[in-house]
Amino acid sequence: MSDNYVSIILPTYNRMGVLDKAINSVLEQTYTKFELIIVDDGSTDGTEEYVKGIDDARVQYIRGNHKGAAAARNLGLQNAQYKYIAFQDSDDLWVKTKLEKQMKILTEADDEVALVYCQYEYHPLQGNKSMNWPPDGMPEEICSGNMLRQLLKQNLIGTPTMLLRKNVIEKVGFFYEDLPALEDYEFALRVARQYKIGYVKEPLLQVYESKDSISNDNEAFFVVMCYLIKCYRKELLEFELFNEVVASLLKKAELLGAVEPVSRMLERMLTS
Repeated sequence: MSDNYVSIILPTYNRMGVLDKAINSVLEQTYTKFELIIVDDGSTDGTEEYVKGIDDARVQYIRGNHKGAAAARNLGLQNAQYKYIAFQDSDDLWVKTKLEKQMKILTEADDEVALVYCQYEYHPLQGNKSMNWPPDGMPEEICSGNMLRQLLKQNLIGTPTMLLRKNVIEKVGFFYEDLPALEDYEFALRVARQYKIGYVKEPLLQVYESKDSISNDNEAFFVVMCYLIKCYRKELLEFELFNEVVASLLKKAELLGAVEPVSRMLERMLTS
């Protein structure tokens, strides 16, 4: 009866201003066989009262201590009932057919395809023009299949674009809670190391940058990228990407006047 049901995990922390829209975009999906697990990461803004007041049996509420999005997602995973897993963020919007289109691909694929993601439309905070990611001009053949090489070059898969088999998480592990940023990227790399990945080249998600977005934390970004270069050094060398990826990182550091500290950090990690 529950073979094709999905457990959708939505972590949130003091996001009442946008949370209702994110939740409704899930509840309005054309694919209706799911549970929505809202993991409250210790909110103090009335989130608990709001979520418990939603009149929909598919909505489950879990409250945890404030430990960050990765820990909240892991808590949701520990309570997920079904064999397929999807993620939503508290300030993003799903297109109504998102789950339906991704489930069609994943359920019809062989077991080598562990995860299906989709394109999304990104809306920057400063009022710049929105853009699709992965970019419209990127060939589909490098956006799916054996993706480790392409993912090492650039981060293409955001957490709320993911739909995957639960047994894959049991093999590759949960989100790393100690990372200060990019935990979704690190997780996608672990999946790509072992499995093929499917892709829907259609923006099925609206992503909005926010002032308190962790993606705005430059120091955390550089720390994690240096860590990932260390972890995937063998693959980067095999793919002949090591110099390219390091040069790209240092170019970003140069824009912020941080080449020296980032270079020292990378050297320490690679020699430790």
